Amino acid sequence: MLAAVTVVLTTLGAWRTDLTGYGTKTQLAIGIGVMLIAVLLWIYRQRVEERRPVQWRDTSVSDPSELGHPPDAVAAAGSAGESS
Repeated sequence: MLAAVTVVLTTLGAWRTDLTGYGTKTQLAIGIGVMLIAVLLWIYRQRVEERRPVQWRDTSVSDPSELGHPPDAVAAAGSAGESS
């Protein structure tokens, strides 16, 4: 649901610059071009320089508890800042 709202707001803000009050179609095209160039350079680095297939997801960690942050420590850190 949150992803759908984000897509709608981003699309509306990008294509209806008269509603947002800033930016032009040229600036939008430049921004999209910069992002596309960045992705292409990343793919080039993966395929050519590192000689491995492009991996879109990080599959090195299958369980979030393996990240070194046990749920109890996270909960304790969150409640430590609260005053009683």
